[in-house]
Amino acid sequence: MITTPHVLRARTAEDIAHLPRTGVLGAELQLDGDGTTLLEFVLPDRFPGGPEVPVKVNWWSLDPGESTPAESHRVHEMWLVSAGEADLRMGDDVIRVRAGQSVFIPSEVRHQAVSRGPGPLVGFAVWWEPR
Repeated sequence: MITTPHVLRARTAEDIAHLPRTGVLGAELQLDGDGTTLLEFVLPDRFPGGPEVPVKVNWWSLDPGESTPAESHRVHEMWLVSAGEADLRMGDDVIRVRAGQSVFIPSEVRHQAVSRGPGPLVGFAVWWEPR
């Protein structure tokens, strides 16, 4: 059972450095009206698989017209899009993702993103092993 999440907000690298180091289940990236980026982590009190779920993260960029490899893998992924726009194929479905949105990609679901421009697709990915 997942209890009510705690919401933490960070606007600067210094703020992010003070966030807890374990237990990130999901996050949402929002763009404030003044042009600053807000990274919001949702941290539940308890995870379905136990108190800690180790995660890996990366920041990535994809130029207009380029695509990621079509792949599926064992890990769950969450993408947080900070700039650009893309068509994301997940299984048989295609969805349009834009700056300020996030998307969850379940384990073993084949997926591929195609950057639609006008600028690069930029995002932050979090992935973890299913429990």
